[in-house]
Amino acid sequence: MKEEVRVIRRLWSRPTAVLSACVALTLLLLFAVRVRPLDAQGQGAANEFYDSHFHLTNYIQQGISPRQFLAIMGPRVGRSTLFGIPLQQQWSYANSGDFAPTYYLHSDAPLYYYSFTDAYIASVYRSLSPAEQARFDPMITGFNPADMYGVDHIRRVLTTFPGVFTGIGEFSIHKEFVSAKVSGETASLTNPALDRILEFAAETGLVVILHNDIDVPDPKLAKVLITRDEVRRRLGALLTDPDTARFIL
Repeated sequence: MKEEVRVIRRLWSRPTAVLSACVALTLLLLFAVRVRPLDAQGQGAANEFYDSHFHLTNYIQQGISPRQFLAIMGPRVGRSTLFGIPLQQQWSYANSGDFAPTYYLHSDAPLYYYSFTDAYIASVYRSLSPAEQARFDPMITGFNPADMYGVDHIRRVLTTFPGVFTGIGEFSIHKEFVSAKVSGETASLTNPALDRILEFAAETGLVVILHNDIDVPDPKLAKVLITRDEVRRRLGALLTDPDTARFIL
């Protein structure tokens, strides 16, 4: 694991390579991959996919139950991640009056980090039978990636709910309109707080899922931000580097 941490640090010294690496990681983690069929206690049919990106809750911490999602998964999706959304949309009466926003585009009021989402995920996961639990991989997401104490939250969740969580995420570094609405400091790929999280993940073997957009709605910013074509070009070069290729794969 120490070698992976050293690779991460080398990447962090090369901002454009970091961005390409994060994009590659996101793509790898968000594509469904084949998994082995469940045993005789499973759903019977061969399972073809693993859903590595599923939010059980929305921006006001509401959503369906895990059992309802199992019905949606059916026999073709063998396993799925299970995480909430770490951001809560504020209902500001001064902004929207009696209208209760349920999505971040419904209001100009800010978003704030909502740590209870991890305890909620742990609670609903523990309410499932062992066979149902075997089809989910709960993830820790209720922390601020711009906070140096963020990694301490992850440690507390792991010790409070032992044996429940598989990894960290999905959390956002940059997400189009969302990042501008988040209260407090904006997350960044070069923030040492993110270094601490990734180092902890490397030490413990936890999977990390992060969201990092590469385009913006405003074309005026195209000159200072990386484009999709540029990501493809740099990613091709990145994969020829033995250090970063090892990190991505």
